Amino acid sequence: MFDNLEDFGLSSYEARVFYSMLKLGFSTAREISNQSDVPFGRIYDVLGSLEDKELIEKQDSRPKRYALKEPKFAVNNLLLRKKKELDSLTDRAKNLEDHLAK
Repeated sequence: MFDNLEDFGLSSYEARVFYSMLKLGFSTAREISNQSDVPFGRIYDVLGSLEDKELIEKQDSRPKRYALKEPKFAVNNLLLRKKKELDSLTDRAKNLEDHLAK
């Protein structure tokens, strides 16, 4: 499971948090850290990264609580990000090819 998530562009910590959050539902950063074995000192960075990737949502409460968006949406979002990377790489390859041909 973790390898598949990493293939879609998640770091090791992101994959562990993502997978742990499947089981937890809305949870605090401390609960997520404990469940995923991601050090608490890193958990907010990882949660922020997953939020930037639009894979989780944050509840504006005290303490803040986090939950995964629908897994189908999350996987589709990861796939779209990979497709954009591939499109960008394809464009750069064409430019490189043209430059080298000159």
